[in-house]
Amino acid sequence: MSKSKLVYFCGSQTRDFSDSKMTDKEKEEKYKKLELQLEKDQEWPAVYMYKFIIPSDNKKLSQVESLFDTEQAEVTVRQSRKGNFLSILN
Repeated sequence: MSKSKLVYFCGSQTRDFSDSKMTDKEKEEKYKKLELQLEKDQEWPAVYMYKFIIPSDNKKLSQVESLFDTEQAEVTVRQSRKGNFLSILN
């Protein structure tokens, strides 16, 4: 089973938020720091960009696209180099 990994991009900074070797206190501090950084860098509510990476499957693509009002949202779909996955950016 693969472990999921959360990576946060902020300007030119990249932060890795994989929790596999962290104590609960370290996790709490890390996410609190992320929350403070987001509050500092953003005005809320704000437009938020989502990115989904899914298997290359038309049914799954339709499900994700249906989550957004396509007349107002800009949805960009890119296929992976080998064609196994789709990247959906909203």
